[in-house]
Amino acid sequence: MLRLEVLISTCRPEGITRVAAMTLPRVRGVGYLVSWQQSEGEPVPRSIAERDDIRVTRNEVTCLSANRNHALSEATGEVLLIADDDLSFTREGLEGVIGAFALRPSMQMALFRFDGAEKSYPDVETSLTRAIPKGFYASSIEIALRRECLADPRLRFPTDFGLGARYGCGEEEIFLHTGRRLGLDVRFIPHTVCRHDGPSTGSASRVADSTLRGYGATIALLYPTTWLPRLLLKAFRGHRSDRMGLLHGLRIMTGAAFSATFKVRRPWRG
Repeated sequence: MLRLEVLISTCRPEGITRVAAMTLPRVRGVGYLVSWQQSEGEPVPRSIAERDDIRVTRNEVTCLSANRNHALSEATGEVLLIADDDLSFTREGLEGVIGAFALRPSMQMALFRFDGAEKSYPDVETSLTRAIPKGFYASSIEIALRRECLADPRLRFPTDFGLGARYGCGEEEIFLHTGRRLGLDVRFIPHTVCRHDGPSTGSASRVADSTLRGYGATIALLYPTTWLPRLLLKAFRGHRSDRMGLLHGLRIMTGAAFSATFKVRRPWRG
């Protein structure tokens, strides 16, 4: 039986309190690894410390992507599921991840569904290796992969992107794109793994400048020859939905696109 490890990233003392409140069912073949960033020397809550299926590892990194990478480096499971500190898991959801990989020996990375967000998903299992379906985008908490894929050091979350980094989002898209460019068998599996009821990056009524920078930089890296018209379209759509000012959004995204083009290494190139 494959062993699944759920990699929960959290930050500061209040973060471990959120982890203690999570629904983390005991499931055969499932373990939880909590990567606790900037713990400030606080003790692990007893409800976590007393469980033999939860490990806690501490680090002092300064952004979410680096915290996720720390979790990847400490992981021991055969299949790894990326997670945050505000999710609810079920036995059926976790067993479904194990089953999906067990039934597909060649599948190296998978994206699943989560409840609680208005997202568009394919209706059926879909290969993501060559193309991404129109309207589909990755969320970190949907990603699972075989730990053996991490033998290639290029497959890591980009520390210039995500919460606490220079560019405030886009790390999961770049992680997924890196896996695809490295030739991994990547698929979408129509199975729900968890529930997330809180707000996510970019869900605010007005897009923050850090998120705009993430949009611009991510689009520039993924689409080096067509990023300008893509940014124009994104700025127009954001303005039409009243989520960003047209000129303000375009200025921030374009500046980040130029910056990333010259200052950020594309991970898949080594």
